[in-house]
Amino acid sequence: MANNNEGKWIWDTSDEVFRPHDYFNTKEEAIEDAKAQEDEGEVIYVGQVTDPITSVNIDVDNILEMISDQMYEEVGEVAEGYLDRVEQKAFTELESRLNDTLMKWMEEFNYKPDFFKVGNIEGVKL
Repeated sequence: MANNNEGKWIWDTSDEVFRPHDYFNTKEEAIEDAKAQEDEGEVIYVGQVTDPITSVNIDVDNILEMISDQMYEEVGEVAEGYLDRVEQKAFTELESRLNDTLMKWMEEFNYKPDFFKVGNIEGVKL
């Protein structure tokens, strides 16, 4: 998984979407691997895994707005303003519970992000 590969080097033929063939301890190792797999004269891009995605955050404001809108559609004006004044403590607790539940669900069903940000990108002509 990407978290175990933070700081490792990868390569791809695109500088926008890295789909690593493998992870390498050094930039030079990544380039050598690319040379073995790509044609001479091709340009590849090497980069370093800099920021693995370890969690996701639910937009609680959006969820509360959707619930409020749904209530308005079901019963009309009487629901106007519903959930407009949720206290910060309650909001924070809801956000925490929803994020915890989402991460547990993602782990259980194997939907945890396994992608990452790449930095130190450099084009290399083979």
